[in-house]
Amino acid sequence: MLAAGVVGQTGDTSEYNDPPSRMRGVIERFNADVGILDRFYSAGTSAKRSERFRALYQERLTTLAAFNFDALNHDEQVDYILFKNYLDHEIKEQLRFDAQFAEMQPLMPFAGTINDLEDTRRRLEPIDPARSAATLNELAKQITAVQKGIDDPKAAKPKRTVANRAARTVGDLRTTLRRWYTFHTGYDPVFSW
Repeated sequence: MLAAGVVGQTGDTSEYNDPPSRMRGVIERFNADVGILDRFYSAGTSAKRSERFRALYQERLTTLAAFNFDALNHDEQVDYILFKNYLDHEIKEQLRFDAQFAEMQPLMPFAGTINDLEDTRRRLEPIDPARSAATLNELAKQITAVQKGIDDPKAAKPKRTVANRAARTVGDLRTTLRRWYTFHTGYDPVFSW
């Protein structure tokens, strides 16, 4: 009996396919843009990365504001609300991350230098080997000064949460600096002068 019912079907599945969502393209484009920015701004603590991601979230909120919410069907309204909430959340998270990074800044004043090196590498800007050597030398001096300052018993100690967060971030900065150095030392013979 079951086989007879199955054979008698017409094969038309159009009633099961939802019409295309007007929100789908916006969300897919957003995901593609996030992927591109994430690959380009590879220094996770870069101020330029933070600015660009916040700009992307604001751009997509502006795009959403252009939609007539009442003209959307129910599924599109759900997508709209979820996507808007996601963008609002990401903006708040980015601002929270920036505030935490600013709080850690006294423990790692060299972070901006490392992030700038990586940002210039990603933009494929030509490198000046002598200037890079001077930058690395100054970076080593800054790191040594911070270490001495932390070891000084008279120095004010940071909160434990800030210190732990800074330790993790320094690990990320070490990886970023290693990526920058490895790229140039294996590629540009003038860099290794």
